[in-house]
Amino acid sequence: MLAATTGFFFTLPPALETTKQLVPDYAHVVAALVSFVVATLAYWAGLRVMRRLP
Repeated sequence: MLAATTGFFFTLPPALETTKQLVPDYAHVVAALVSFVVATLAYWAGLRVMRRLP
């Protein structure tokens, strides 16, 4: 869960800056969706790593 939270909050500002230029009307929505996808991938990767630990 920590990996997902960190992934979300670290990718939100760069994603917001990029989407403000590409899709100015929906910048916050698109940035939140991109950050959510990164958080989901980080959560999945964290679970895989934790399952392999003894």
